[in-house]
Amino acid sequence: MSKKTNFKRVALVAVASLGFGVLTSVAPANATSGALTVSATSTGVCASDSAAGLTTIAMSKTGSLVISVAASASTDTVKASGVLSITGYATIGGAISIDQKKFTVSDTTAGTVTFTPTGAGAASIYTQTAGTGVNVQTVSVTVLDSCAGSATPAASTSFVQVGDAADVFQLASQLGGSSTTSLGTQGTGQVWSTYTLDNSVDKTTSFANAATAYVRVLARDAYKLPLAGTTYYYGIACTGDVVVNGGSTNGGFIAGEASKYTAQFTIAQGTLNAGVATTCTFTVNNIVIGTKSITIKGDLTKIEATARTSGASGVAAAAAGAGTISYKYFDAAGNRLATTDAGLGAPALTATGSALINAISSASAVTDYVVLTTKDVTGRVSYGCVGSTKSGDVSVILKRTNAQGATISANAVTASCGGALDTYTISTDKAVYTTGDIATITVKGLDANGKAVNDAVQAAGAAITVTGMTPVTAPSTADYFSGGALVYTYKVDNTPGSYVASAYLTAATQTAAVVQKVTITSQSTAVSNADVLKSIVALIASINKQIQALQALILKKK
Repeated sequence: MSKKTNFKRVALVAVASLGFGVLTSVAPANATSGALTVSATSTGVCASDSAAGLTTIAMSKTGSLVISVAASASTDTVKASGVLSITGYATIGGAISIDQKKFTVSDTTAGTVTFTPTGAGAASIYTQTAGTGVNVQTVSVTVLDSCAGSATPAASTSFVQVGDAADVFQLASQLGGSSTTSLGTQGTGQVWSTYTLDNSVDKTTSFANAATAYVRVLARDAYKLPLAGTTYYYGIACTGDVVVNGGSTNGGFIAGEASKYTAQFTIAQGTLNAGVATTCTFTVNNIVIGTKSITIKGDLTKIEATARTSGASGVAAAAAGAGTISYKYFDAAGNRLATTDAGLGAPALTATGSALINAISSASAVTDYVVLTTKDVTGRVSYGCVGSTKSGDVSVILKRTNAQGATISANAVTASCGGALDTYTISTDKAVYTTGDIATITVKGLDANGKAVNDAVQAAGAAITVTGMTPVTAPSTADYFSGGALVYTYKVDNTPGSYVASAYLTAATQTAAVVQKVTITSQSTAVSNADVLKSIVALIASINKQIQALQALILKKK
């Protein structure tokens, strides 16, 4: 006996029968195993889950529950709560408390403890290390008026789990990972011996075109006891155009078998390449135990393309500095597809304006066949720019063959090629700013052809300053041009006046810095002395005019 346990484990020896007092003996558990089983001398036990590791017992209020206590090197405690009382013990030393809720073991020999119901209701049995008050193992006991109906399937305790692989499922401890558990020994039909499925969390409910969904069903009764045998029938009824278990309809049944607990259904498209959303209802003996909504996507029908980066002149596809185009795939229902979906051909690119762009690449980690983690992109391809002295823009169309052999074309996008930095300019989004404004400063870079530089060009050796303003993110020599420009955001400071935005990039052929004048005005609403004086002068002038007009009127009447 390991000193680590340092307590007497309760071993409830034996049973899995569903009839009154008809039990099957099981060898007593090792004292260090922590397994709880029901003794064969018990009576009135309706059912227990001892086969899966005892946690639940259902019994009649007229029965007697006997627990086997294994030998131990130290004194342990067995407790009862709820409608159970401890009424006896045998072949072991100890004492029952006055309230009949605790039995304290006083020697190291094995024996039994008897529990008697005081009526129908809920109860629990605990084993504790003496003096700690910490429960080592707990068994929930439901005491019934009779055993009738204890083997009826219950939705609240049964499990239905959807996955993407056959003959396996995921335990609660495996969720979120790739590990799975085997369904065990298969019967003659779609039923298996395993009963350890312990959750209804789906691995996925969204499937690629032509994929199959696998659904595992473990039926349990209201007392969390797994149900098995030829008296149980597992049913499925789905909406929409799907087929179940390789048949021709969207519903069906699986017959239960002796010692087989878990059924498995398969769900596939009713029409190949046609997307479908279905809701399936699962039953056991026509009692609903769960529903699942599943989507099987259709074939590729739409591509949305976006030009992402400008390529460097003379750089081949997939090489550093190549231009890139991202794309998203959709089926007819608008479901997003992955680049890895079965049946899709390799992407192709059609240039409609010039010979500036050559073949795209799908051979590297920065191009196709990689499902990117960003939510707005399905995949990405790169293209090469022909000739180290050529630059400019060209309209291109990305296309791909779907699983049915049809060519699907994306929207046209502008692919760009650019050379190294030759000249540059600086500009502001406004000529005059008010204190507290947000300003946008843009440095545009051009290559030797006067076209926008490529997106692999960095602001090496750059000195970009704007007096009278504070950068939100300071310019850096590690910044890259994007779309031929460096764009920065500045906060306008609180001092009005005339200022200058300047840029000097040592990587350019151009040797002189570029500047842009900037004016900052005050947004203050306070009235200055000059404004007051100006208003007084205007008022006096207005009064003088009125006096002169009045004098002229008097002289006219004379």
